[in-house]
Amino acid sequence: MLTTLSVRQFRCFTAESWQFSPQLNVICGDNGSGKTSLIEAIYVLARGSSFRASQLATLVQQNAQPSDNTTRAASGYAINTTIAQQGINQSLQQVRSGRETQTLLNGQQALRRAELAQLLPVQCVDSWLFEHTHEGAQRRRGFFDWALFYNEPVFWGNWQRYQRALKQ
Repeated sequence: MLTTLSVRQFRCFTAESWQFSPQLNVICGDNGSGKTSLIEAIYVLARGSSFRASQLATLVQQNAQPSDNTTRAASGYAINTTIAQQGINQSLQQVRSGRETQTLLNGQQALRRAELAQLLPVQCVDSWLFEHTHEGAQRRRGFFDWALFYNEPVFWGNWQRYQRALKQ
């Protein structure tokens, strides 16, 4: 469960932090206040990609003025979160500096997207979801594959074996 989130130089945020309730969290605000950017930051941490942009470089806040060298890496952003899982707090961080992006789990390089997805399961359900129903089977399967990945512990291994068999 996500307990805290902080961002620097990400989309419309220079530096913001949030604490989340273990029960229910409601995100509300005026148009352009950053609601979608907040959700996107969580998604970027969990998936390693954005649901709104194809390039992570476009997530860096434009025209940001750093207050000192510690708050802003050259043309980059930082997303930090604390995740409580089975009574243990874990730190997840993504830092973009220049053209390089690093994702760290408890200070160590996170190796695979699957590890991140298991730690912070997210599934984007938005207006584009309905577009996927008309785009063909591959997009629909991708959406349902992620849903199964989060809900069925054996799915990931079975899916990997299936993909290898298709390539033979």
